[in-house]
Amino acid sequence: MKFTYLKKTVIVVATMVLTSSAYAYNENNAKHACINKVTEHGTGQYHGAQNVHISDKGHHSYIVTGNVASHRDKHRHNFSCNIRHKELVNYSVSHGGSDNKNAAAAIGVGILALAVAAAVSDDKHHGHDQGASPFSDMKYLKRQCKQNIRYQIHADHPRRNITKVKFDTAHLNNRKLKGTGYVVFKNGNERDLTYSCNFDRRGHIYDGYYHFRRR
Repeated sequence: MKFTYLKKTVIVVATMVLTSSAYAYNENNAKHACINKVTEHGTGQYHGAQNVHISDKGHHSYIVTGNVASHRDKHRHNFSCNIRHKELVNYSVSHGGSDNKNAAAAIGVGILALAVAAAVSDDKHHGHDQGASPFSDMKYLKRQCKQNIRYQIHADHPRRNITKVKFDTAHLNNRKLKGTGYVVFKNGNERDLTYSCNFDRRGHIYDGYYHFRRR
């Protein structure tokens, strides 16, 4: 009887260890996932990743940047990967030479997570003092989402001066506000925007993402 009990205990412990290992995800996982995608596991156009930098955005989400060499033109190109909750959701590789600036202006990705806490203002929704739900005030939710997107774009791209974040669509589902719109920069350039802002029960943003590209 004791032998059976010990044997079962060992099996349970082993299962727990395997389960924990299966769900582990860190900066190295993010780095390898990004490089494998960009280089197509060493079989694609790009190779030799260098100067790789990983920015931990929290919640198993990372921005991975660096540069790779191209078999075609023999130049090095900058790359960027956006990983959200252990999943690589998008990536980009810039063009070489004079096209670098155009590529950088064409696309931008970022994660709204713990870093956006500084962007949250004392703005209150309708009925806040009476205990009303923040999710009954769509203007408040959109305003908070725009503020956070503006803050995060500036944090990710400090040289970009934003004059306006405009939403064309905004759909609320299970405390997640998502939709499309556009961003206007001080130099007059505009970029199409896709966004998602995840709110907690108090109406504060705890996660989300933005993605803009050339119109």
